[in-house]
Amino acid sequence: HLWRHVIFALFFSVGYWLFRGKQNLPEIEHFKQMKFTKSVLYFILGTTIFCIFYLKILSSPVETYYDSFTRYDHLPWVLKKFASLLIRFKYGFYSIALAILFLNFKKYRIFTLCFLVLICVYEISDSLGARIIALMILLQASCLFSLSVAKLSIKKGLVFMFALALLFTVIEIGREVGFNLGEAKSNVNSDGFRTATEFASVFYPGYHLYEERRQSALPPRPLPMFFSDIISIFTFGDFDKWTPMSWYNKYYYPDVEVSPYTIGPIAESAMWGGEIDLAIRAFINGVFFAFIVCWFIKRSTKWWAFVIYTYCYSTCILTMKYSVFFQLTPIVKTVLPTLLITGLFIYMIKKPKVTVAISTGIQSDKLIIDN
Repeated sequence: HLWRHVIFALFFSVGYWLFRGKQNLPEIEHFKQMKFTKSVLYFILGTTIFCIFYLKILSSPVETYYDSFTRYDHLPWVLKKFASLLIRFKYGFYSIALAILFLNFKKYRIFTLCFLVLICVYEISDSLGARIIALMILLQASCLFSLSVAKLSIKKGLVFMFALALLFTVIEIGREVGFNLGEAKSNVNSDGFRTATEFASVFYPGYHLYEERRQSALPPRPLPMFFSDIISIFTFGDFDKWTPMSWYNKYYYPDVEVSPYTIGPIAESAMWGGEIDLAIRAFINGVFFAFIVCWFIKRSTKWWAFVIYTYCYSTCILTMKYSVFFQLTPIVKTVLPTLLITGLFIYMIKKPKVTVAISTGIQSDKLIIDN
């Protein structure tokens, strides 16, 4: 089964290498500071606080980690969709605020670091231990820092990843015991300091489904599920009829309320064409990410392209957790709407210029007045 991971990495690399091109990412000096920074930041922070405030009102009490996944299930359909919209807006505005702050890092250095720590702590504490959003935020911040402030060396990157792995392991140990310090110490003393179990939740289904495939025991798979990445762009989040994860729960864990596992590309390949399917998925994924990089290089002077690229960077690791086109849905439903709202706000605060013609009897002189 480990060789299947090698297949994915190999064919991803081939696809990426063939279509990436030879253009380097822009140098740090290339990126321009954004205009109207202070006004835009006030708007984004105010909107984000609004989203958080109303999400707190709509949420049911969260007493355990798994409650955070069902906190809005009690709502009527319309309010549930409204909560989903606020969640997407919150994440989208996080990304835009971080991009703007790092583009102006010298001016907002202290505020940037405080904002980064604050939203990570909030996301982890609000969900009683969920780490995926904090991971995305920190990955985006590392990309933003490397592109617009100072290059991160491999040594610093390794130290950062080691510290992050240690921190997330501590959070998981605390999450399992409801952040009871005494019980956490007892578990560590009896079981040792175990690493985070993300490997089990992400990689086990691939191993399991290939065993089912080998024994010809796979349950029926509806054809639309093969195109779930595309279908999810046009459906609501609670439409899970054709999602691989809901299919897996239905047949193997029908009694659980929250899925203990995710279905990544290796597990999906077991459901369909096996190792050949896996190689094709990996190659397409490499081409997909090569396209994202080339697209960004051509538009790197645009602040909105900076946001989209760094967001894709922060979520690329989720490919192994979900699917090869995972980024499509959050780009369309999370990033683009918040970019449009921010762009509209910038357009509205720009000072329009009014042209007034003054007749002199011989010619018309144009006077530009700042309105």
